[in-house]
Amino acid sequence: MEAPEMRLVTYVSVDDRRPIASITKLCRESVRIEKALTELVLAARERGHTWAEIGGALGTTKQAAWRCFVRGPLGERFEENAAT
Repeated sequence: MEAPEMRLVTYVSVDDRRPIASITKLCRESVRIEKALTELVLAARERGHTWAEIGGALGTTKQAAWRCFVRGPLGERFEENAAT
């Protein structure tokens, strides 16, 4: 089954004269981006990509990528946690 195409378009206008409002905006967007990134990592794992490949795409090690996603806030979605 072909996975649907994912699209994430984001633009955040921040104003350093209103730092608290800007922090709130950026935080909301970072959560959206983190969720989208998690979906893509899940898709990569389902297609057989290794943690080394995912880590390389993220500019980090396979161990750091695994820890970030499998032990992260959305980690319950990863098959690796089913056995732990």
